[in-house]
Amino acid sequence: MSATDINTSQLRLYYLQQLGIAAYVPRDVSPVGDVDEVRTVETVSAKVLPQQEAVPALIRRVQFEPDVITPPATPAPATVTTAAVVEVDTDTDITQPFQLLLAVIDTELAVAIQIPALATAGLREHEQKLLQNLLRWLGYPLPDMKSVLQYRWPLPGLPANSAAMATRTLLVFLQQAASTRPFRHLLLLGPIPAQCLQDQRAEWHLWPTHSLAELLALPQLKRDTWLQLQPLQRELQQKQA
Repeated sequence: MSATDINTSQLRLYYLQQLGIAAYVPRDVSPVGDVDEVRTVETVSAKVLPQQEAVPALIRRVQFEPDVITPPATPAPATVTTAAVVEVDTDTDITQPFQLLLAVIDTELAVAIQIPALATAGLREHEQKLLQNLLRWLGYPLPDMKSVLQYRWPLPGLPANSAAMATRTLLVFLQQAASTRPFRHLLLLGPIPAQCLQDQRAEWHLWPTHSLAELLALPQLKRDTWLQLQPLQRELQQKQA
């Protein structure tokens, strides 16, 4: 199995944990098929901390536990418990709820940070520290988080399951921000805004990568992010020289 396959599997498990799903069965696996295909994950209760609390939320590591099958004393029909089994729907026409924090740093760079839809206090302490390290590597200080712009999907009164509407409103939000403070490069920290903008023509150069929460939960993704952003780092350093 390649590193990409491992990262994809771990990311899927991470998002299932955030949704409170204890287990899942892929579409191509029958519920009465090979029991080893059912992967059990540890349920994580998502908990939002108020801004004034300095202690960040604990992110558990994904645990894999092999299935233990005990043969019955007497022959009996095979059964599979389905109470905690959820079928994952990957419909690309649906955009999941999320929030976005946008910080326009200067005419060269703006940063769009995906955070959970139910978050009420912005970034946690560990997320701010990771963002600060990333921006320092790019040659910039951490922006004043009190001055960032905020976008929330779905917007009040709009259908929550419309991916096209999510893309349209996100573009309008970014265009309005750029009309006040123009920027050339847009760093996208999170998969949902990147998915919304991937097929759109924009006046900015998009740099999509993992969210801060993903990088904290799965540290092995940090190397991928740093490799993805090396061209951006070189270009920004040339502008600052």
